[in-house]
Amino acid sequence: MFDHPSDKHNWLARLTGTWENVSECSMGPGQEPQRSTARMTCRMLGGLWLIAESRGDMPDGDEFVSIMTVGFDPKKDRFVGTFIASMMAYLWPYEGQLDSAANKLPLFSTGPKFDGTGMTDFCDTIEIVSDDEWLFYGDVKDDDGRWQRLMSSTCRRVKE
Repeated sequence: MFDHPSDKHNWLARLTGTWENVSECSMGPGQEPQRSTARMTCRMLGGLWLIAESRGDMPDGDEFVSIMTVGFDPKKDRFVGTFIASMMAYLWPYEGQLDSAANKLPLFSTGPKFDGTGMTDFCDTIEIVSDDEWLFYGDVKDDDGRWQRLMSSTCRRVKE
């Protein structure tokens, strides 16, 4: 019942700290991307869970808050987690595995289509560039089964 951090948990711990994010997001395939900024604080819970809380302004000027959790489940041999945000009522469950180079973590989920016509597949990816920079991008599977980029964010460490 009691787990201990592994090398997979240590991979997540590389994201701890405070980050400035600059993002380009579209509210659906074919929509014009809009720029926003946020500050993200990432911490580990018990060495097993990354908790990333972001706070920023949406392109329309409203403030948003989001919380992402990611851990590694040794029984499933997969990363698992969730994502919630102040502008949506859906709890996004995550599951994924590191790529072979161990610098990208795609986290797959299923969620509501933006047009309200049902559910589709999504993938949020964490890509570590260096100790002081990482990328976060989100893709959605369209009706033809192709992945379309919805958002991309560059996260740079805030020097304290």
